[in-house]
Order: sequence, then C-alpha cells, then structure tokens
Amino acid sequence: GGASNGSFTRPDLTVAAGVNRCAANNGDTVYVKEGHAETFAASTGTWDPTAGVAIVGLGTKGLRPTFTMSATASQLVLASANLILSNLVFLSSIDAVVAVVSIEAANVQLLGVEFQDTDANTEAVIDIITTTAADNLTLRTKHIGFTAGNGHTHAIQLVGVVNADIDIDFFGTASTGVVEMATTVCQNVNIVGKISNGHTTPNLNIVNAGALTHTF
Repeated sequence: GGASNGSFTRPDLTVAAGVNRCAANNGDTVYVKEGHAETFAASTGTWDPTAGVAIVGLGTKGLRPTFTMSATASQLVLASANLILSNLVFLSSIDAVVAVVSIEAANVQLLGVEFQDTDANTEAVIDIITTTAADNLTLRTKHIGFTAGNGHTHAIQLVGVVNADIDIDFFGTASTGVVEMATTVCQNVNIVGKISNGHTTPNLNIVNAGALTHTF
C-alpha cells in the first residue's frame, strides 16, 4: 500500500510521472514494468520535460509495455534531446491516427520499438514523423500491419534530418513510402531492414523528396 514513490514495488502510474523524477542528462533510466498499459486519448502526450532520459520497457512479446492511441490526434511528442525509448509497443485502436510519434529534438534513439495496427481498417497514417531538429537520429523499429490495409501512408517520414541510422522491419501497406525523406532535404541517411509492403504500386520502400545519401 501507500502512495507511489517511483520504486519497483510502489511505481508511478504513468511514464510521464517517472520521467518527471529524473534529472537532465544525468544518465537516469525509467523502467516500465511488463504488462504496463497507458492510453493517449484526445490530444498529444509528452515524456520529455527532462533531456537525456532512457525509458526502457520490461517483458517480452505480449508482455511488453503497450501505449494505445485512441483518437486521431493522439501523439507522443519527443521534444527533448538525448532521449532513448526501448522495448515499447504503440497500438492504434482507432483509424487514421495522424502520427503516433513526433521526434522534435536531436540525438533521439528508438530501439526495439514496435508499432501495431489493430486490423486492416484501423491503422495509423504515420508511425514516426520528425521535424528538422531531429538530427543524429537512431531508429530500430518494427511495424506490424495488414496487407489489406489502405490508410497507412508511411512508417517513417523524415523532414530535413541530418545523420540518421535506420533499421526497419516492416509488414503491411504503405501507400506513399515505408520511409520517406519529405519537404526538406535530408543528409547522410542510412537505411537497412526487412520490408514487405503490400501496396499495389511497386518501389514504395524508400521515397526521396530531395538530395541525400542513403543505403538500402
């Protein structure tokens, strides 16, 4: 019993509360218990008033911490530098979630982060979107969708990113491109991974809207 104190036996109820206990760029880590679940409802959420925090999910497969987007405007915004997210699952429970995660700062890492659609008619439009501030980006992500889907346009949309290292495992349908460099020129982007894109138009794995260096 007793109030939450951020310990393993009396944990905070949300990741945001755990992050609020951390000091900036101090090597602090928030561990998220296996089976933990949160819902982002009507608007954006944030886990990053504190730069340099690692948020690490415990558990494997169906026991990994899961964060459900239940409104089209639901979004996790990462706007502080040097953040690490690891071993987390994001699920869209409503169709046409605009963008699940928005990365808006430098030196962010998503490691072993998985994005899931509920079914072929309940999909996020984009898993990850960036601003031009998201330089030195590292992504190790997985998308599990449905080849009969028609609402998912991108897994990853990069905007003006300088230095990105991306390893993506994609199954589903992306109508614009699994990874797209959009709007503003990206530089030094390295992309590897496994892609099974069921869209009827071929060659929509990597889409380049400007000059850049990339490898697939």
